[in-house]
Order: sequence, then structure tokens, then C-alpha cells
Amino acid sequence: MCKGYSNWKDATLRLRNHELSASHREAVDMIVHLPTTTQHIGQLLSRQYASETAKNRRVLLKILSSIGFLARQALALRGHDDNHDGNLIQLLKLHGEADIEVLEWLKRKSSKYLSPDIQNDLIKTMASNVMRQLSFKLQESLFISIMIDETTDITNKEQVTIVFRSVSDEFEVDEDFVGLYTVPCIDAATLFSVIKDIFARFNIPIHKLRGQCYDGCSTMSGHRSGVAKRVQDEEARAVFTHCYSHSLNLAANDSIKRSKVMKAALETTHEITKLIKLSPRREALLKEIQQETEMSCGTSGVSIKLLCPTRWTVRADSLLSIITNYSELLSTWEKAGEVVRDTESKTRILGVAAQMNTFEFHFGVFVGELVLRHTDNLSKTLQNQECSAAEGQKLADMVVETLLAIRNEDAFDLFWLKVLKSAESFQLEPQLPRHRKRPRRYEEGEADWEFHADPKDYFRQIYYEAIDLAITSIKERFQQPGYEVYSKLEQLLLKACQRKDVTSELDFLCEFYKNDIQREVLQAQLLTFGIEFQRAAGNQDEDNVINIFDIKKYFSSLPIAHKLLLSQVCTIVKLILVMPATNSTSERSFSALR
Repeated sequence: MCKGYSNWKDATLRLRNHELSASHREAVDMIVHLPTTTQHIGQLLSRQYASETAKNRRVLLKILSSIGFLARQALALRGHDDNHDGNLIQLLKLHGEADIEVLEWLKRKSSKYLSPDIQNDLIKTMASNVMRQLSFKLQESLFISIMIDETTDITNKEQVTIVFRSVSDEFEVDEDFVGLYTVPCIDAATLFSVIKDIFARFNIPIHKLRGQCYDGCSTMSGHRSGVAKRVQDEEARAVFTHCYSHSLNLAANDSIKRSKVMKAALETTHEITKLIKLSPRREALLKEIQQETEMSCGTSGVSIKLLCPTRWTVRADSLLSIITNYSELLSTWEKAGEVVRDTESKTRILGVAAQMNTFEFHFGVFVGELVLRHTDNLSKTLQNQECSAAEGQKLADMVVETLLAIRNEDAFDLFWLKVLKSAESFQLEPQLPRHRKRPRRYEEGEADWEFHADPKDYFRQIYYEAIDLAITSIKERFQQPGYEVYSKLEQLLLKACQRKDVTSELDFLCEFYKNDIQREVLQAQLLTFGIEFQRAAGNQDEDNVINIFDIKKYFSSLPIAHKLLLSQVCTIVKLILVMPATNSTSERSFSALR
């Protein structure tokens, strides 16, 4: 159609001819058919970008999960060579065995999101997210308690650990470690400022605080200016608990120090464990003798457990390991004494060997194991985070009752026969100590001085003395200022279960907790609780023995509607559970500290 035309009739012919031309068909194909079979260049680039973005996100999630895993396990992300030796790179290579995209990512020269700065930023972001969630949880909790402890790290800096305890609506107890504070000193004013700062950072009002648990040093528990006193000046309802594990350890130490025979046995045991565990040569010699015994007698040996002053649940096991390996230890001292040339070491070996060849030491190890077995078991139970202060008091009472049950002639006779049977194997005979008269200045009156009639009478006194000292020490150490509050809370529920009068407990608790408790509502709900609890227990006997553990189990199983009906009673249960028995969670956080 290069030439024009003057007659329109000629146009139709020309147009029909043009429709059949190659140029027209090509133009129509490009405009109509080509867009349906191909895509715009912008769309192609956009789809490639979306695919690359999805791939990057998948790999980034692998990196995040790997960093989170290493941080959770307290493992270093980087090694000496950041590109190859680090735990993070090796973990990503392990992921790459199942996902080729990760290996391709690691081969990149840039934009891998694996530089030290980016790793630290990702860890900080994760930590901030954890802290934010923890803050929301604590803000929603009705009551909270705080536990703090302090230590010195490897760089000689004072570190303070902070732990919050809270109770959920399902009566599940959580103890959450929130971090370590570096402080210039650990006086009461500094530690109190740390507590106030952490409450401000988490946006938690301090009037939610109902419990505080620390060790018994004057900085924490001082009556005039200690941390506990300063906190109670801000919130009087924050009941202070001297950590029961510390208290029990002090009680055990008190009883050991006052019992001459048990003290000597523990000191000798400590020396024995050091001589074995701190000398590879002597430990190998002991194992060799144990293997010979196993082959001849067919019994498996027990390794010697080091008597560590800072581990409060292994003392009985350490004494038991001495009893079990008594014969092997005597043989070890005999052989070790022949080869040791060091005068000091030889003197120590001869000393413990001489002690082990006395009946008094043998008896002291047995009686120490008997008493400390109960205290070690109590200490291990108290360190469970589920244990509350009221439950801790109940557990201590149970141990005291157990010790009282073995303080009688029948129990001593069985114990005496057990010790005699063991001592006969080593030809150890019980003997009375040399008679010594009391100095004249201590004498009162003119009566003759009395001595023990026979060895059994003498060791009976030691047996009773050890048990009495343990009972007295536990009672003294667990009788704390907050005990009255625990007792009233517990007695309120126990009496309500038995449908007894609770007026005195209500008066005390309403005065102490003030607006936490609505007296009239609580009094009505306690009656409902008593009826429903007895019905659930299937026993209407008012003298039925019920403890705080039964009540806790009952409330944990209640449906939501029943909890709403007994809302004030639930508040009492939460007040009991929120007060911690020990500061063990704070101390466990030091395990990863360097």
C-alpha cells in the first residue's frame, strides 16, 4: 500500500490484498499472539527477584535457627578461623548436606550475613524478643518473687544474677533467669538499685512483689539496712526467705561441728577423698585393687566421691563410698606408703590409715552417712523449682519426724549390729576412751564423776547426740521471720478443708496482705472450697489428714469455671506457690559463667 487512491471503492480491494500480505500477518502475530506466549521483561525480572528473595529467606532462617541453637546451648559461634573453624559454619555445613541452597550460600563472597557484627546483632535481637515475651508474662502475673545472688567471674568482676518466680493461672511455677548485672561492689545499696532498675526495665510495678529469696549474709538479710529490709520498705508484703538450701547446709554443718566423732569422721573422709581424687597414681592403684576384688568376689566397686564443701547433696554418697571401699582403701594406703617418697604425702597417708584402723572412725562414718543421707535427700528435693516456701517447711518437718523415729533403742540396736558386723571384717574392736576427770574448776558438788559402763553405752550417746543435733539445727535454721506468714496461709487452707474456724488466720492475713484479699468474699469461698474438696477426696471425715501437696494438686485439676468461682482461694494458693524455697536457680546460672 505504497500508493494512494482517489476512489474509496478501490480501498476495500486494497485492504483485502493487504490482509493477505506477509507484513500484515507478521504485525498481527506480534501484537495478538506474542503476548499470550511470552512475558514482559519487567515481569520476568520481578519473578526472578521473588524467587531469589524466597531462597534468601529460607537460608536466613537456617542461619537464625543455628544461631539460636548454639546460643541456647551456650556454645561459641566462632572459632579461631571465622570462616571455617567456628561452630556456626560447621553447623551450617551439616544443614547443607540436606539442603544444597545452604552450601551455595556459603560459597558466596559477600552478603552471607555471617560476619561477627551481624551475628552479634542477631543474638541481641533474639535476646530482646525473649526479654519482651518474659516482660509480658510477668506483667500479666498476679504476683511475682525475686531471687538474686552474686559471684565473681574469671575477670575478677562482681556479677549479680536476677531470677523472677511467677505462677500461671494453671498453677504452674516458672523461675526465669533474666540476666547478669556487672556491679562495682556488692553492698546493700548497690544491689537494691539493681532490683529497682530491673523492675523499671521490665515495666513491672514493685507492688506485685510478694516474695524474695537470698542467702543469709548480712548484705542480703541485715535487719537494718540489708537488701531484704530495703525491699520491704518499698513493699511490706514481699516476704523474705533465707534460702532453705543454705539454711539446711548451715544446719548440717552445725550438727557436724558439735559432734566430735562425726566431725573427725568428715574431716578424715575429706582428706581421704583428696588423697585419691587429686592423685592420678593413687586413684589408678585403687581401681586396680577394685578390679582384683571384683574378679575374686564378683562384686562391682564404687568410685570414691570427692567431699566438696560447695556441693550439698553428695556428703552422704561420699561417706558411703568410703564404707563400700573400706578394704580397698586400706590396701591402697599400704601399697602407696611403700612407694611414696614425699614426706608430707607419706605422713597424710599414714594418718588416714591410722584413723581408718579405729572403731571410732568406722562408727563416725556410719552415723554420719545415716544423718546426712536424710539432709542430702531434703536438700535435693528443696532445689526443685516447683517447691514453695510453705512446702519446704513441710518437707523439713517430715525429715525431723523421720530422725525422731530412728531415735530409740530398737533403731540403735539394729544400727549397732550393722556397724559391729562391718567392723569385724577389719578386726576393729569398740573401746571406751580413757577416763578423764573434769578439771576441778568445772566441778559442782561432791558427787563422784560418772563414766560409761561399756562401749555400747558410749557409742549410744554419740548416736543420740548426732540425731539430736541434726534435729535441733534444722528447727533453728528453718524458724525464719517469714515462717508465720507461710504457716497462716497453709493453716487457712488446711482448716478450710476440714471446715474448721479460720477467723484467726483470716484476721492475720487480711491485715498483712491488705487489698490482696477480700475478706467477705474469701470467707464465703472457703466454705465452698471445703465442701468441694472433701467431695473430691471422697472422704467427709473432718479428722482426715490433708497436706498442702493435696491442695495444690486439687487446684491444678480444676476447670476454669471452678477457678473463677473460687477466685479468692486461688489467690491464696498463688501466694503460697509464688514464695520460693531456695535460690537454686540463681546459683545454677553461675555454672555457665566464666
